[in-house]
Formats: sequence, structure tokens, C-alpha cells
Amino acid sequence: MVGILGSPGTTWLFGPAGCLIILVTSLLPLVLLFTAALLQSANPRLEEAARLSAPSWRVLLGITIPQVLPALFLSMLLLFCLALGETGAPTFLRVNVYAVESLMQFAAFYDFSSATAAACPLLVIVLLAFWGLHLLGVRPSAVLQPPSTGRPPEPFPLGRYRIAVAVAISILWAGLAGLPLVALSLRSAVPGAYGPAMTAAGPSFGRSFLFAAAGASLIVLFGLFI
Repeated sequence: MVGILGSPGTTWLFGPAGCLIILVTSLLPLVLLFTAALLQSANPRLEEAARLSAPSWRVLLGITIPQVLPALFLSMLLLFCLALGETGAPTFLRVNVYAVESLMQFAAFYDFSSATAAACPLLVIVLLAFWGLHLLGVRPSAVLQPPSTGRPPEPFPLGRYRIAVAVAISILWAGLAGLPLVALSLRSAVPGAYGPAMTAAGPSFGRSFLFAAAGASLIVLFGLFI
């Protein structure tokens, strides 16, 4: 239990539990986007036919989710790969994960050979995971494609639970995004703090923006051909 929550001499945030919360919070938007896009790609004709003799919850569990389940497995694998190679949150929260080992060999010791050797097992894990999906018959080309009918899917009625769902979503947003944004705004609301900060970080921000734009463009270009 101590290994999960961190050592007794440190706060619980600087440990595996805090790192897990940060990763869940940062990757949750990707999960929501994938799930929304996958549900939009379901065939609405099958859902309409099932609604003739079944309630909405049975249509969701028996028709909609099985249609998008293979693509959902693929999206979960992509998120697993992102979490597997994450180094920012574990480094800041002082959590020793395997991806940080390769980064330390590269950034701290400038040992490129050791850094490459340490990164190879991560590459092997990713390749094996995608090979397993290939054996299961999951086709990446079928992910996030609109239905062939050209009709938008029917909304899922929540009925009397819509208020409870709205309250739960509001609480989730406040806990994961709202409160951290408010705390960050209050901590940074110091007169004259933004000017020196932007002056000192201006060149680094420009390089980060340039590298991010170039990397995203190359990923889209190679992904299109692949």
C-alpha cells in the first residue's frame, strides 16, 4: 500500500498515485474524443431497427457498443502507448518509470547508445501490442469512419437520469479541470509577473511552438501515406 500511495515522508501527490491522477487527467480528453467519434460512426439503421423491440439501454449495450468495440480497443492501445512513453509527469513528480531511464541516459549523461538501448524494449512492446490487434482482426482503417448511410446517429435518451448525469459531469469537470485552472490563476495573479516570465521564456516558447508545428505536420504527412 505504501508503494502505491508513496512513502510516508512525502506528500501523496509526489508518488505513483499522484502520477496516475495526472496521467488520467491529461489523457481523458483523448478518451472522450475517441469515444464520441466512435459512437458517431455507428450505423444508425441497426439502432433504429433494434429500438422497435428493445429499450434504449439494450440497444446501447447490444448494438452500438459491439459495433465500435474493435475500434475502441485500438484507441485504448494508442492511449496505452502514450502513457507508456510519458516522461513529463513522472519526472516532475519524482516517480521512477522506465521511460525516464532512457531520457536520463540521453539528457543527463549524454549516453546516446545506452539511451537507444533503453528505448528499444518500449518499441518492442508497442510493436507486439499492434501485432496482437492485427491477429485479432482490428483494422486501423476502419477507425473513426462515418457510417455508410450518411445519416447522423440518433441521440441516446437519458430520461429521468439526465439531471444526475449533468451534475456528475459538472463535478468531474470541476475536479479535473476547473479547480486546477482556478488555483493556477490565483497563484499566478501577481502584478508584473507575466512580463518577466514571458521575456525569459520567449525564445523557448518560440522553439517549442516551431518544433511542435513541424512534428505535427510530419506526423500527418507520413500518417496520410501509411
